[in-house]
Parts: sequence; C-alpha cells; structure tokens
Amino acid sequence: MRRRQPILITGSHRAGTTWVGQMLTQFPSTCYIGEVFNPTSGLLPGHLLRHWFTYVNAANAPLYVEPLNRILSYRFDWPQRQGARRYLPGRLLAYRLLRRTIGLPRPILKDPIAVMSAGWLDATFDMDVVCLVRHPAAFVASLRQVGWRFGFKSFNEQPALLADWLQPFAEQIAQPPPTFVGKAALLWLCVYHVVTLAAAQHPDWICLRLEDIAAAPQEAFADLYRRLDLPWSERSQRRVALHSNEQNPVGAPREDPHAIVRHSQAAAQAWRQKLSAEEISQIRRLTEPVAQHYYADHDW
Repeated sequence: MRRRQPILITGSHRAGTTWVGQMLTQFPSTCYIGEVFNPTSGLLPGHLLRHWFTYVNAANAPLYVEPLNRILSYRFDWPQRQGARRYLPGRLLAYRLLRRTIGLPRPILKDPIAVMSAGWLDATFDMDVVCLVRHPAAFVASLRQVGWRFGFKSFNEQPALLADWLQPFAEQIAQPPPTFVGKAALLWLCVYHVVTLAAAQHPDWICLRLEDIAAAPQEAFADLYRRLDLPWSERSQRRVALHSNEQNPVGAPREDPHAIVRHSQAAAQAWRQKLSAEEISQIRRLTEPVAQHYYADHDW
C-alpha cells in the first residue's frame, strides 16, 4: 500500500518548488496545494500570517493545527477565501467526489514560504519533506529579474525565529546591505542556514540542488518518485519531458514569473549571463558560510 502522508516541497522561493510540485502531482492520486503560508493566498486566516516566512513553534502552534488540518483534508472555507490564488469552486466538487470514490488524494504542499516552519509541519503532520536548494547567484538573479524585494522586518518582528534559528545573522538582519544584490544574498543565507540546520535534525528529509534536477530531469524525478513512493509512469516521463526539454524557452516571461515550461538545464545556468563578475563575487562572499555546504569552487 502506498504512503498517504502529505508531501511538503519547500526551500527558497525561485528555487523550482512550483516545477517540482507540479511534476509530482498525478491526478487523482495526488493533489497540488500552493503556498498555504503565503500571506496573499487566503488559505490561512490573515491574522495567522502577519509576516512572510511565518515561524510556527510550540508557543503559537495551537493556532495553526486546526486550520492546516482543514486544508490538508481539502475542507476549505470558501466564503473566507481572499487573494489572487484561489481555487475555483468546481475544484471543491472534484475533491468531494474523490473522497467518495478513492479517498483523499495525497496532498502535495508546494510552499517555500513555509520553510521556517518545515520542522514543525513535519512533526505535526508526518510530512515527507523535500527541500530544494538553488545556487545563491541564480537566486539573486531571478529575484532581480522579477523585481521581488524582501523586507527584513518580517524576520525582525519574529523574535522566536531570530532566537531559535537566525541569531548568527541578527545584526545583518537589523541593518541589511544597501543594495538589491546584498539584500537578496542575505535572504538566501538566512533561508538556507535554517534549511541546513533543520535537515541535519531530520535525516529523512530529501535535500536536492535544483541544478542537479535540471541537468537530468528524467533520472532525478524517477528517483524522487521512488523515494516518495509515487508511481513513476510513462505519463510522468512525458510530463517531465514537456516541461524541461531544450526546445522550451530558457527564461520565464516577465508577465508570468511562475511559468514552468523551460529549457531546464540552460535556465539553471542563466545567471552567469545576468550578473557581473563583481556581483557574483559579492554574492559568494556574503553566502559562503552556508553555500559551501552545497556548492564548490567549480560551481561559481
């Protein structure tokens, strides 16, 4: 009998979580749920998501258990839903039909914004956790391309997050670098510092570099399907090929930064043409305390 516990796809945003989550979703045995911890999604009540990268720990956990249980069992409160990423009501009817026929599909929660709470989510809901790591320079270049900035107030206003995980960077978080590149590199450093420490505490987590998946998608996804106890089929192979082959565009269009039909191998290395040598050197200097665990000299 196949495993039924939820799967969490996390890591940083712009790290391929949408691509990987969509490639793992095989209707009707699995169902994709996007960014529950995103404050704009409306999936969780707004008062629970006052910050980006909300940190759930023992102190505030009771507030989150019941709402997340409802989401993972597809019991959405439709009148309360707000935001751009809402599901159509027709999807709810499909969930109800599935429950009556094959039971609940296995949830695949794609949520990089939940990365700070991944340990708690695993402990509370017995999740299979997949953490995606993206090269720091690629992350910075991608953020700059889509124009996404991060306000470190979200970290500063979560004292438990600072105390439990981010204390080594408290001074930098309080006074972030002045440039876009510096701020984005600091965000990468914070996210993957937490990922690295949490993964060391959870040896069953699957941590993968996006670049390795992009270089050999068929092999990487076949292995990931096996490790997650998902059925790898001809349909899965065709779907992966469609979304990663060399005939696809290298970059996502600016009007659709979440597009996942890409030439995966070329897209993973596109940052080399988008950043100057000085910027790459700066990013490496800022992120090296954590990046050295994932990327060697030849990766720069």
